[in-house]
Amino acid sequence: MASVLPTSMPRLQGRSVVLRPFEPADQSLVASVASDTLIPLITTVPRGGGPEEVAAYIERQQRRLAEGAGYSFAIADGSTGEGVGQIGLWLRDADQGRATIGYWVAPHFRRRGFARDALATLTA
Repeated sequence: MASVLPTSMPRLQGRSVVLRPFEPADQSLVASVASDTLIPLITTVPRGGGPEEVAAYIERQQRRLAEGAGYSFAIADGSTGEGVGQIGLWLRDADQGRATIGYWVAPHFRRRGFARDALATLTA
């Protein structure tokens, strides 16, 4: 059976967000969450957030699909295009009919509905 999943990173439009590939402009977003108490603990966001570590994080996200890990999207504010977080559809268990989703939103963008819309957009 052929896969129904895209073989290149799509751009998904939600009600208030756009899910898109990570861009170099997202470095300030990633650096802003490097000192968060939880995000670096449960993700691959580098604790400390130096410029080289942040650039390496973005490069890793850009390679996730090609490496077969899944889709790593920057969550962007649909009205400004500014990155507010990350959401991933991970395919490690796709051969068993399962996928997982993980996400984070930078603290200064929380409680605005970005996570809810990102989840709805990704699962639609």
